[in-house]
Amino acid sequence: MIRTGRIPYLNLFPLFYYLERDHQEEYEFTDGVPSVLNKLLRAGRIDLSPSSSIEYLRNRELYELVPGHSISSKGPIGSIFLFSKYPVDELDRKRIMYLYHSETSVGLLRIICERFYGLRPEYQSTSAPVNEGLNLGDAYLLIGDQAMRARKSVRDCHVYDLGSIWYERTGLPFVFALWIGNSSNMHESGISVQKIKSDLDDALKKAENSFEDLARVAPGRDTFTEEEIVEYWRGISFGLEEDHLKGLRRFEEYLIEMGVL
Repeated sequence: MIRTGRIPYLNLFPLFYYLERDHQEEYEFTDGVPSVLNKLLRAGRIDLSPSSSIEYLRNRELYELVPGHSISSKGPIGSIFLFSKYPVDELDRKRIMYLYHSETSVGLLRIICERFYGLRPEYQSTSAPVNEGLNLGDAYLLIGDQAMRARKSVRDCHVYDLGSIWYERTGLPFVFALWIGNSSNMHESGISVQKIKSDLDDALKKAENSFEDLARVAPGRDTFTEEEIVEYWRGISFGLEEDHLKGLRRFEEYLIEMGVL
């Protein structure tokens, strides 16, 4: 069994639906938010996971990259939002709140604020929901399904899609997550990267041909219409081609320049 981290966000539901349906005897799933799965993968307690790109960049010697697959955007991602009381270029010396499990998005936010706009905000982790967080600070970074729900409910705020800002400034995709395996585990257990890639290729092909059907059984239908879910999935770039890798390298360069890596 390939012990596999599963992020319970809407963005990866299509792939996991088919991976579990067609390969349930080969994969064992552990659910968790990105930061938790990063720790489990790093420690070798799981073998494979879609993990934060910043985790891969920080510890790439520990991992094997599964080629051809990512969670990326070429423009708006639709689930990584900054909710702000002020226009983004007025956030200098302001306090930006964020949830603990959004490390890659915090890195992207820092690049946007500090490099693109020349700002020096204060960043503060919180567990408070968005409305409470906005009472504690001046802006709030939110990711995943929570961000999508908040986009529908939060009022009287400037709302920025971080994928859009990155693409406008660089012309490159932003890679939020990569499929990576723990190298030691994979070697010891004889797990093949090519086998994983083949399974993901198959799952993605089936998913992209059945988004409408999947939307009828996807989580989040209490908040989003089936049409909104399909539109969201179609806006995600699930591949990992040369332009994605260029975007990933640019992200790494900026983080190194800023002393984050």
